[in-house]
Amino acid sequence: MSEKTVMMQFSNWPTFWRSSGKNRLSSAHQKIWRLAVSCLGTCLLSSWTVHAHAQQFTIENAKTELVNQVYSLDATLKYQFTPEALAALKNGVPLVLVLDIEVIKPRRYMWNEEIASLEQRYEIRYLALTGQYLLNNKNSGEKHVYPKLEDALYSLGHIHELPLIDAHLLNKNEHYMVRARSHLDFDSLPVPLRLKAYFSSEWWLSSGWYSWDLQVPANDE
Repeated sequence: MSEKTVMMQFSNWPTFWRSSGKNRLSSAHQKIWRLAVSCLGTCLLSSWTVHAHAQQFTIENAKTELVNQVYSLDATLKYQFTPEALAALKNGVPLVLVLDIEVIKPRRYMWNEEIASLEQRYEIRYLALTGQYLLNNKNSGEKHVYPKLEDALYSLGHIHELPLIDAHLLNKNEHYMVRARSHLDFDSLPVPLRLKAYFSSEWWLSSGWYSWDLQVPANDE
């Protein structure tokens, strides 16, 4: 929605007030009303724009492959933190990123059936004494230290052969879909910062869902 469209919609409101003799506004009041409504429209438009810009996690591509009778995930993600998130990280607040993955079976007249789901959790922590960044896989316990944040995020964003689901759990020659998203975990933040994060677009970091087909062949490959 463009700024012009927002203004046109809000500018129609005073017409109602002028149409009623009981609630008729003076010319000066009408000008004040129009100015207030215009400012409100601008603020809402700015809020929507900031929120859209805060979506700085991106799934660039993803695919599944059948490896040793297990479907695995290969994906490339791009992570970019907002200034507020970076400041918190530098001040000792660890950030937990969550990768949600679901295998679903689409259904025409009902909700999609969830076949399997997987949640991968990663924690990034700044080590002030060394100026390095610790990346901790909360699922496996595997840890790596990187000299730069960019290096840690690059490693985090390149997923190779992550096991998803056993092929035997899927019906032959059926159509399934896989979808994935990555987002910042609010609940892992310290309480005072968590409350602030819920109301700030600077903390609403999520890739949104990225979906693709998973076709099970009639015969195992």
